[in-house]
Amino acid sequence: MDFKTLMEADQSVFFNCDEFAEPHVVNGKSMDIIIDHEKAKELNDTEFEGDAVCDVLFFVKASEYGNLPVYGSPCKFKGDTYKVIQAGDLGGTYEIAIQRVDFA
Repeated sequence: MDFKTLMEADQSVFFNCDEFAEPHVVNGKSMDIIIDHEKAKELNDTEFEGDAVCDVLFFVKASEYGNLPVYGSPCKFKGDTYKVIQAGDLGGTYEIAIQRVDFA
């Protein structure tokens, strides 16, 4: 059974803060998300051929997040500004990869 199937079967288990999720403020709104460090690393290794551009990859309920973000749209996470580099709808759960934006 893959992650998508598991998420569709029981979001309430995965997005329970006593299980896998953590509360975070994303775009000024508190929501329970699952951060996947391993998948972010894998994405950097395969999709971006060694250029580490995915700083955070997280899963969130579509109903909590709102509209699926598009490539390049801004995302505020932990008080910092990021841009969306990849987003997909996994049947009511969004998988969102973001890259930190440095204003130097």
